[in-house]
Amino acid sequence: MTLRTMKLALFTVAVISAMTFARTAPAEDSAGTQSVFAYGAGERALAMGSAFVASADDASAMYWNLAGLGLVRRSELHLNQSAHLGLGFQESNAAFALPSWRWGTAGLSFRHFGVDGIERRDHQNVLLGQDISDSEMELALGYGRALGETWSVGGAVKLQRQSLAGLSANGLGVDLGVGMSPRWADRMRLGLAVRNLVQPSIRLDRENLPDPMTIRTGVGYRIPLGNGPGLLTELDFEKPGTAPAKMHAGVEYRFFNLAALRAGMNGSVLTAGSGILWRNLSMDYTFENNPIASAHRIGLSMRLGATVEEQRLAARKAEDAALERKLSEAFQQRQSQQIEELLTGVANDRARGDYDDALDAIGAVLTLDPTSRAALALQIECLKGKAAQLEQSGDFAAAAAAYDLARAAAPSDTAATAGAERCRAESDRNAERSAQIRELFASAMDALAAEDLPAARDRFTSVLQQDPSDTEAARMLARTEQALSRRASNLVDAAHRDVRAGRLAEAQEQLDLAAKLDRRASGFDDVMSALTRARTAAVSAPKPPRATSAGTGTARGETPKRSTLSDREAEDLYQQGVASLKAQRPDDALRYWEHVWAERPGYRGVGELLKREYLARGMEAFASRRLEEAVTMWEKVLRVDPNDARAQGYLARAQKQIARSREILGLGR
Repeated sequence: MTLRTMKLALFTVAVISAMTFARTAPAEDSAGTQSVFAYGAGERALAMGSAFVASADDASAMYWNLAGLGLVRRSELHLNQSAHLGLGFQESNAAFALPSWRWGTAGLSFRHFGVDGIERRDHQNVLLGQDISDSEMELALGYGRALGETWSVGGAVKLQRQSLAGLSANGLGVDLGVGMSPRWADRMRLGLAVRNLVQPSIRLDRENLPDPMTIRTGVGYRIPLGNGPGLLTELDFEKPGTAPAKMHAGVEYRFFNLAALRAGMNGSVLTAGSGILWRNLSMDYTFENNPIASAHRIGLSMRLGATVEEQRLAARKAEDAALERKLSEAFQQRQSQQIEELLTGVANDRARGDYDDALDAIGAVLTLDPTSRAALALQIECLKGKAAQLEQSGDFAAAAAAYDLARAAAPSDTAATAGAERCRAESDRNAERSAQIRELFASAMDALAAEDLPAARDRFTSVLQQDPSDTEAARMLARTEQALSRRASNLVDAAHRDVRAGRLAEAQEQLDLAAKLDRRASGFDDVMSALTRARTAAVSAPKPPRATSAGTGTARGETPKRSTLSDREAEDLYQQGVASLKAQRPDDALRYWEHVWAERPGYRGVGELLKREYLARGMEAFASRRLEEAVTMWEKVLRVDPNDARAQGYLARAQKQIARSREILGLGR
């Protein structure tokens, strides 16, 4: 027999023994020293023989153990109206619990106990009438909170009022409760409740009548049975002031959260009850075999709103969305500011006639924002300005190429069209080309303007084959080959990044394009070897485990890798990152979030936060011409999310704009 089985057997025997022998054990009464409210309320607990100090986990915890409020997972309202309790007694009570995942659970309860038809007699014991009534009311405001997974605490302030024979008085009291779920027994719970730690004292006539302090302790144990919640057993001991101690024992069995049966012993009183659950409603019945008269009670419970877990998830989503909006706005602001600074630099370079730097900066702007109308317009003006400089220096072929680029971007620009035609004609006159060679040279220039470098290279080569003395064709061929080499090198670099990131198909595509341009590009053979090794490693690597029928992604019998970070640790690191960001320490925030993402990639959208920061840093580095740093940051984005369109777009545009800017800058050199 295992230790757990022994504990279970001993506890079950103790509860059953208590229910068996408590019936015959003489339980002395409190001799009227306690108020009627000392006997608790709530059909579930009363049916279990008032043994509910440890197991309290609903709105009725207001009556039994306020620490149980910390276990309430959803707003609850309990209502009860009881009459015919014997000798004209009647009772009404209501309890409401409002849990919050952030602040704990607030509780409110109201109880009223009344009796009519009390005899009125004179000093000689002569009956004068039966018109005296007694009314007692208790209103309590409570609070409970779970402290981690083990402890929970709670307390309440309450007002008691009694009206009797035209006299009335009030009294204030305080209740406290503690609950614990031992780590060494996950199905057990212990409870301690102190009623009237501050005793309410009511003075109707000459004397104060205090409601004495009562201490309750209890232990509950849940026995799993079938697929439902199983069997709940509890044993409590109550010490009411100066009165003798009293024992309570009870059991509850639930059927798949659809129905419940309960039984218990409240001292020497037998109790029983049942409950029916339907969606968010529960109707409970309790029977008490009281010595004076049997009591029957019916109560209604309603569960309202979202659970604590749903509240926490919704709050976190709202926090994450707010942070995402804030970071998105900051990202857009940073990008707009950098684009504005770049455009200001372009205007200054253009004013100085430094069109190469201006065009380089415009390439950076168009990488960050390819739809920038201001950048596109400035690019056309700078191309025309560079073309005019080349034309003045006598480099008519390069000038024509620059005009052609401007005309390709703005076909309706008459100045660019006229400049291109003028420079081409002047180039033809200087080289004294034949009609056939002029046509071939013009075709090469058109290919260059269309950025079809292989075609331009072939046609310039054909011009030189027909006229080796054509110096402009030779110069343009050299520039075209340099542009081809640079473009091929950029493709090789991109293929290298793809290999490092495991994007082997994309790497092969980049290498194929580079081979068509210039197979001698720097690093081509090295990247091809790295790609071959990566493919070999991928083929020889063990296949990932097959998904189970449940879709867990882990083969049967295999244990998935578990994170070393608990939920609390991950949340602490996440919040430290948020705090660091608010304190203007983005580097610290990045380190905290990187730690969370490494262990818990899907936690609270931390990947999105990292992606946005990497994108922003890459953007800043690119705007400052730190190209390798920018590429590194954007590659980090793709490690977090290989399908991120923004990072892919930045890398592709950066590669294209860098190559195009270098080709433009190569004109005239």
